[in-house]
Amino acid sequence: MEVEGAGRKRVLIVDDDRLLAETLRALIREQAQAEIQVVTNGPAAATLLDTDVSFDAVICDLAMPGIDGIALYERLARRGSPLARRFLFVTGGVTSESASAFLARAAVPCLQKPFDSRALGSVLGPLLTE
Repeated sequence: MEVEGAGRKRVLIVDDDRLLAETLRALIREQAQAEIQVVTNGPAAATLLDTDVSFDAVICDLAMPGIDGIALYERLARRGSPLARRFLFVTGGVTSESASAFLARAAVPCLQKPFDSRALGSVLGPLLTE
């Protein structure tokens, strides 16, 4: 993943599985110069995104306890945040009809776990250069 543009990019990873979040951090660092922040729950991510709007992209688990990825995305979209256009879901599998319908309707990129660095780069790269 080559990221063009001035300055270092900022990526927020939101996943309640810390091991996966740290793996994502390592994969991104291998491919791009980026500042990466990890948050392990939806409520903390919502609070952070309420006060820090300087992220260039968000990678978020679809299903999490508390505030899930869909709720986090919808919160950004309702506010008209440009981050709603630079949002990437990761999931171990869509477990509900409502989540499936949301993904089809929202047209937000979604990677199925497990994925490799090439798949991550092909989706995240364009989000960071938008």
